[in-house]
Parts: sequence; C-alpha cells; structure tokens
Amino acid sequence: MAIDVLSFLNSKYEGAQFLKAGKHYIPLTLTPINDIIAPYKVGFFYPRGVVRLTGPGSKDFLQGVITNDVGLLDDNDNHHMMRSLIAGNNGKILYDCVMTKLDDDNYLIYSEPGIEDKLAEFLEYYHIIEDLVISVDPPSHLLFIFDGSQSLWKKLPVLLTEQNNEFLIVDFTKMDADTLLSQGVQLLGIKEFDEMRPIFSFSRSGMDFDSSNLPQEASLSDLVSYTKGCFLGQEPISRMYHKGRPTKVLRRFISEAGLVTGNDILLNDKIVGWVTSPSSIKTDQGWYNLGFIKTIALSSLSSDDKLLSQQINLRLAP
Repeated sequence: MAIDVLSFLNSKYEGAQFLKAGKHYIPLTLTPINDIIAPYKVGFFYPRGVVRLTGPGSKDFLQGVITNDVGLLDDNDNHHMMRSLIAGNNGKILYDCVMTKLDDDNYLIYSEPGIEDKLAEFLEYYHIIEDLVISVDPPSHLLFIFDGSQSLWKKLPVLLTEQNNEFLIVDFTKMDADTLLSQGVQLLGIKEFDEMRPIFSFSRSGMDFDSSNLPQEASLSDLVSYTKGCFLGQEPISRMYHKGRPTKVLRRFISEAGLVTGNDILLNDKIVGWVTSPSSIKTDQGWYNLGFIKTIALSSLSSDDKLLSQQINLRLAP
C-alpha cells in the first residue's frame, strides 16, 4: 500500500519543510548535516515524475530509446530498478532516469521532477507502430541509499544494486518506511543531498551536466550499453567510445578549502575547468567537489603540477 509521504515525513521530522514545484513536494531539510550518525547510511530524498509504458511492445520500444540495456531488468535478483539516460540523435543527454519493470508489459520511468509530461511527449514522438500506451502516473519519491556495509540489500523490497554496487534505489511510496528507518537509514532533504553528492561522486542533471554533454563527458558511460544494438544517439555515443576522446570530463576533486559553483580550475595559470557542485562539508580528506576538466590537462598532469581554484590547492579524488 502506498504511503502518504508528506504525512509520514511530518510525523518523523519535526519542522520538516517542503518546496512545492508543480505536482511535486520537495523536502528541503530532514536530517541536518551535523546530526548524521553514519555518512554511508543515508537516504537522499529524490522526488520524481513517473511515466508508464503499458503493452506488449514496451520492452522493445524502450530498448530502442534508452542508453542502458532493458534486459537487465529481467534479472530480478539484482536489478529491480535501473538507471539510464535518454539521448538525442546527437548523442547528448536529454533525460537522466530510473526505470523499473512491473511485468513483461508494464514499465515505469522515473524522471526528474516536473518534466514527466515533456518526457511522455518525447516518447510519443518516437512511438510509431509499437503496441503500447504511454501515460503519466502520479508523482513518486525515490531514495538513493548509500550503504557501504551492504547490510540493507536483503532487508528491503524493490531495490537496485547499481553497477558500482555502492548504492540502492528504493521507491519510497511503495515500501514499509518504518522498516527503512529501523535499519538505521537517516533521510536527507534536497539541501543535504546537494551538500553530500560530491562526497559520493553523484552528479545531478541540470547542475553537473545537461543537454550539451555526451555521457562520456558526464562520466556516465557505465549507463550505456555498447552491445545491445541500436538506440537513440547510439552512433555518436559509440563513435566517442571506440574512436574518440571527449574534450572535457566531469571529475571529483578534493580542495584544501571550500569552493563555490562556477569557480575556475587552473593548471599552470591556465583555465582548464570549472566547479559544478561544491560541498561545504569538511571531511578528513578535505572538501569534495565535482567539476569539469579538460582531458588534455588530465593527460599532461604530473605529480609536480598543481591544480588551483581561487588560489586553493586541488587534487583529483579516486
């Protein structure tokens, strides 16, 4: 039974605040950063739009539209959900989505909040002869749960293990939320989410990458299947994978002090990149940031070279 997300959060988090964005209610702050007990056991609250594909042609249609392999969703032991991109004909990222298979004829696509109607129209444009119906469902809430111990994997329903096996995705509206909290997961609003994303190297559409970027530039090549066959944008994406090199890539950096979005990254007094998502949280290693850097600078970077931003030393994070 689906839960009332707003009522649940208000009952668990005194003074919880929400930002209304269209049909979506986005939690702003749930667990303050200073109250986090286990940084690798936090749930990032992610409101999402939902587009439903219904009909026997749904799987084949999706396979020809998304970058990842829909067949992964047939592996129910490991992929109840799957993250994928949808690219344009030029190979550049249009949508960053999460997908789940309800049965052979029913799939859900979880989009960024507020663009579900636009995504449904996009899919309808490419829907020509396939036997399926495309519709928009009520909004949902996903949780991106980081759990270094992997102790939650067998205790929660409707889970995804991403390819790097570092986080799970849960549809918060379709589970026993009290069970989630009983396992020690602390829920975060969008403010804490954006502060902690750089620590986990989790990029966000519209902030770290957009429709001007190829998946390889956004360091999201692991969301692309290069063996499944044709899909939208396959030719330029595959050409870049097999024969090319992006001019810039999104990377994670550690700085010796806090930075600000848009700060230039310099190498030998030359601008070679910029910061997209800084974190103001000081860790034992320093301050984590996401940002773009020119690949030519990366290829020539030696141990003696110094990356700087606002006269602050940077180093690449693993």
